[in-house]
Amino acid sequence: MKNTPHKKITVKDWVFVLLFLASAVFMVGKNAFEFQTSVIPTRQAPPYDGLALPILNAPDWVALTSDQYRVAYPQIPTTKIISLPVYDASVLSTSTAQLSWSNAADKAIRNAKITFSTPYMGDYKLDGLENAGSHLAVDIKVPELTPVYAIGNGVVVKVAFQASGFGNHVVIKHDNFPSFNDANVRTTYYSNYAHMSNVVISEGDVVTKGQLIGYVGHTGLASTPHLHFQIDNDQAPWHPYWPFTYQEAAAVGLDFNGAINSGLGKDKALATTVNPMLYVQKYLNMTNLPATASSSITTTTTSSAATSENSTTTTTSTTTANPTNTTTTAPTTPATTSATTTTTTTSTQTNSSTPSGTDSGAATTSSNQQSSVTETATTSAASTSPATVASSFKFITDDSFVIGTPKVILLQAVDQNGNLVSNYQPPKGVALSIDLGSATIEKSYFSTSEILGGTVKFAVTPTGDYGLRFKATDGQITALTPVMQSSIFTDVSANDKSFKAIGFLKNYSVIDGYPDKSFKPNGIVSRVEALKFILKGANQKLLATTKLPFKDTSNSAWYADYVSTAYDQNIVAGYNNKTFKPSQTVNRAEFLKMLFSTMDVTPPTEVAQDVYTDVKKDAWYAPLVLAAKEANLIDNTSNYFHPEEGMTRGEVADLIYRFVVMKLNGQSKYSPTLFVTDTQAKSYFAEANG
Repeated sequence: MKNTPHKKITVKDWVFVLLFLASAVFMVGKNAFEFQTSVIPTRQAPPYDGLALPILNAPDWVALTSDQYRVAYPQIPTTKIISLPVYDASVLSTSTAQLSWSNAADKAIRNAKITFSTPYMGDYKLDGLENAGSHLAVDIKVPELTPVYAIGNGVVVKVAFQASGFGNHVVIKHDNFPSFNDANVRTTYYSNYAHMSNVVISEGDVVTKGQLIGYVGHTGLASTPHLHFQIDNDQAPWHPYWPFTYQEAAAVGLDFNGAINSGLGKDKALATTVNPMLYVQKYLNMTNLPATASSSITTTTTSSAATSENSTTTTTSTTTANPTNTTTTAPTTPATTSATTTTTTTSTQTNSSTPSGTDSGAATTSSNQQSSVTETATTSAASTSPATVASSFKFITDDSFVIGTPKVILLQAVDQNGNLVSNYQPPKGVALSIDLGSATIEKSYFSTSEILGGTVKFAVTPTGDYGLRFKATDGQITALTPVMQSSIFTDVSANDKSFKAIGFLKNYSVIDGYPDKSFKPNGIVSRVEALKFILKGANQKLLATTKLPFKDTSNSAWYADYVSTAYDQNIVAGYNNKTFKPSQTVNRAEFLKMLFSTMDVTPPTEVAQDVYTDVKKDAWYAPLVLAAKEANLIDNTSNYFHPEEGMTRGEVADLIYRFVVMKLNGQSKYSPTLFVTDTQAKSYFAEANG
């Protein structure tokens, strides 16, 4: 037999083989996903009932210190957390060269530009321009461990990890959802959430609007923590869709970032995706779709002007953003007009370094400025009949609401100088409507005769958890309230030290408020209130009351089961005169004893030195205070513990929250970086009822 010489394998041959294998692996994975989502039966999700934001809160970036902008979300002070800004292409495209660090409106624009670091169909040049590249998602820059929520009811069709691309990512299928361009047309969308640190749901799960699905990270191809938020239509061949491959980029001499910046695959990206933030904002909590719907959404525009400090009012005008090109048009005004700007300001102190991050990199700008948060608007003022015709509207309200609690909002007609037009007489009256969110309006139209002294007072009752905004128009002037966010209680705001703890415990029914929907965080807890807090926080199953052995308690009182359980478990005892004194205040030392007895915590047997200035090492409660201090369950910034003082409801909530989070993480010390998934918390608190 004749020998055939072997061909020498070259480097070029190996490269071809490796590229072929990589393509084969990709196609196998893609086809397996398509097979799984199209052939394997999936569960049915509840019908469409409105949309929710994927991220509820973001840092007030311009208020952060250089150290704070690199920490995880739980470590950022609640006073520096704000509602997610409104996505507005006209705001994002503003050049930073035009922005000052002393003007509040400019700072608000900087915040939006940082938060939406890469807009839809943008590039990686940090220019904030839509349609400048082929990035088919919106990058939402928020810190690591920021909670991520499902935008709507759907079925989880993919939970995966991709080291060289999307990292930890989730795909949720939404059937029979309103089309981006027409609310009367129903279609299928796929919402995609990428670069997450961890995911708390699984493939096949049915999720509902606003359900926690995971936490922000920077896994995969991401240099800084952010959420890559993308919505594919049902024409996309796989999810999350991407408009080009590495091979296609290399073929035209581009790296990954260069391909995005040049717009490679832009036509395919536009054909298979929609602007995710505009879509969510358009249908935010819109549960009852109108018979006909416009393809535009209402947004706000900001402009700079002279500021007035410590005002509680906000005036905004509306523009209409086209979903395809995001060009804006001003409200229609009379033929003879003059322009005016109304501005309101609240002042805060900042010392910041401002970060920006995308999939490919980050930029930092430093500042040490006196900052203000300002809402401004430019409106058109009629030059005729100044006594009866207004230039703009001004809303008098705050930025929060409580679900189910009526909220009164004042609307004032003002002139070009911001002064009330007391003889305001609009020819067609004033119409009110819901622009974002879900609520009922007690009266949605006021005739000219019902507008008293240039002021309209209307009541609304919020019915949904997410951003809420109202619109008023008289046919010539149109204005929006600021976006309001839900509060957990009427007297607990996001700025409160115990806000996170109170919200967590309320969410899992550990605590509740009063009939007037307040929590009274500064109220001092009594013995029975302390027992209720502790036993519910400890997941302790309650014993049915038989007969309480105390002459000052009642077997029919609300606290009977709590006292009975605590007495049976040797958590508390009565006094020598056979009383319990249920309404007596519990001091801080006594509370720790009750808590540790319930939680089965064994404090140290010896204390070598004074724990605090007012907690001597030989005090009976010194071991308890030392254990709490070492576990970081109490504030360690002071030299005093005040053992004889009563504990407030807010302090109790914070202490129990820290203990639960520490316990569910299997740690011996609480840290703000620890977090608990929704699944963990529900399982833990459900045990007492199981």
